[in-house]
Amino acid sequence: MKNFDLEAAKRGAAVCTRSGFSARIICTDRITPTECCVVALVAKNNEEHVWVYKSSGYFNDGVESNNDLMMHDDDYLEKLERGEYDHIAGARKMVGTAIKQNLNTDREYWLRVYAGQAMQSEISGCLAAGNGFDGDKAIPGIIAKSSVMIADALIEELEKDEKVL
Repeated sequence: MKNFDLEAAKRGAAVCTRSGFSARIICTDRITPTECCVVALVAKNNEEHVWVYKSSGYFNDGVESNNDLMMHDDDYLEKLERGEYDHIAGARKMVGTAIKQNLNTDREYWLRVYAGQAMQSEISGCLAAGNGFDGDKAIPGIIAKSSVMIADALIEELEKDEKVL
């Protein structure tokens, strides 16, 4: 494994965590007040978990951990040049088509999915920061409301993209 290379990951090179779990980069331009702009799905125990990272691939503020992103292959640049990661391009086409079809048929479904994912991310962030759910530090109702707002914004962005297509 090599250190995380954001540009290579954007081009489709395989990534994983330092401990060897496979990861899929979902986006690299997350808008957030923190520096955690990379969103990845990490496969662990037959499930994918949403984790956020710094652009450097660190899970925590510059502190090395088993959750950090790494390049899966030592020769990832050569594999990129040879086109060995072409499965990424096909996957993007499939996802785009699926999103367009499902958004038109079941907007409420996607609202629930995105709200749940956003809430999971918010709660994980609070727990990771050690705030828990005690007192006024992190009220579940506030987290739920902000999660629904995030979901609405995601759906709005999808609809903008759909109009462009």
